[in-house]
Amino acid sequence: MTETLAISTNYQVKFTNKEPVSISEIIASLQGYEKSLKRVGPFIEESFKGIEVVNIDVYVATLESGSWIQKFLVKVFFQEQEDYDQASQVASKTINNNRVIQGVVCIGVGALLYHGVATVLGPSKPSVNIQAYNGAVVQTGGTMNITKDSIDTILKGISDPKTLGKEAINALTPAYSDKDAIIEIEGQSTLTITQGFLQEAPTEYEPPQPIEISQKYTDVEIEIWASDRESNTKSWAGVVPGVVSKRVRFVLDDSVNPAALHGKLRVTADIEVTSKLVKAKKEYVPKVVLIEQIGKKKP
Repeated sequence: MTETLAISTNYQVKFTNKEPVSISEIIASLQGYEKSLKRVGPFIEESFKGIEVVNIDVYVATLESGSWIQKFLVKVFFQEQEDYDQASQVASKTINNNRVIQGVVCIGVGALLYHGVATVLGPSKPSVNIQAYNGAVVQTGGTMNITKDSIDTILKGISDPKTLGKEAINALTPAYSDKDAIIEIEGQSTLTITQGFLQEAPTEYEPPQPIEISQKYTDVEIEIWASDRESNTKSWAGVVPGVVSKRVRFVLDDSVNPAALHGKLRVTADIEVTSKLVKAKKEYVPKVVLIEQIGKKKP
């Protein structure tokens, strides 16, 4: 027998800003926290063994100005498919301990914010205050049956860490505009996001540039500077006027006969240009041109 149950709890954050918060910052933060709250299911399942979270709805319960306060209503839907009696006991325990479920939600969001920010920073940028915050999340999680190993496992299982990074930066946005602001979590003082954390965190998300990019061109003119009648991949080179101005390696598609093309200096072709990012120059430089199909020779 399968029973679906629902419980509701609150999640509240307080930004101690002295200056007004812009509408765009409010919207970004609300959306960031909403998406983080929708991700806390695995933390609830870890804390309350035997529960399967099937959905989480998030509503804005209250918005207050002054020190900016965002209060969310979090509605968690869960079910136990194997043992209805066990599910009833676990659900009863959960419902009668709303503070516990609220604490688990706070831990989940804290872990997600840490991981999102750390993902954006990257492994080459150690951060004292951000790492200290992670320690506070782990310590608080231990009081609610969520170990460091289980937190690490949950975070490693996130399939879209870059998206999570963007969500985390957005959630914290209102605090970036005030150099003295901190973010207080209702009922969990150990999870306060300090000014040190905010100073070390990135203020905006920039998606990493791909190492290589490719672009196709149809019926363009190519100039052949070097060729080999017996190979599709070796000793071919040239330029593509208007596209690739410096000599670059050519590679012929398997369908292109190298002997038929050998000796020709200028032809039209369908090509794909692959360029590699040169970080020092902050630009993409063509590294190879794939000749996919030969057209008619230019006069």
